[in-house]
Amino acid sequence: MLYDLAARMRSGETLVGTWLYLNDAGVGEIVAAAGFDFVVIDMEHSPTGYQSLRSLLMSIEHHTAPVVRVKGNAPEFISAILDLGPAGVMVPRVQTAEQARRAVQYCKYHPLGERGFGPIRVSDYGRQLRQLLPPPPSSAKLVSLGAPHSVPLRGWTTICSTACPSLR
Repeated sequence: MLYDLAARMRSGETLVGTWLYLNDAGVGEIVAAAGFDFVVIDMEHSPTGYQSLRSLLMSIEHHTAPVVRVKGNAPEFISAILDLGPAGVMVPRVQTAEQARRAVQYCKYHPLGERGFGPIRVSDYGRQLRQLLPPPPSSAKLVSLGAPHSVPLRGWTTICSTACPSLR
């Protein structure tokens, strides 16, 4: 799949993306068509809300992979965003292995995680439910963890390998 960013990175492909702070669908479409592999939509520090995010995803996904930086590391911030169908999420301010583990669990279905099943856009509003039931335990969604500047790089490797044993 073109937008399977995790698989593309695992294969060694270098990906280039950009950041979108503005919550205008027209601007999103222009940025997405510029040739990037992905566009990160910032919900943490921008005025982008749930409704405008939906419009942004619709304007970006036909050109490139949309990734959403969520407001925080909590299921209520992550689940609703994933139900809208982005290629992945970036979880900000992850400082410990436990926080990283929780972020990954919020993105994965049982038995690998705690994500709830909300068949909205991700299932084409129910038209593709058969493909999602039962929900797959894993998905091609990229889970990106953002560390604040206070986490030293040498500790980051331990944090990530604890949360994602497949990275070892």
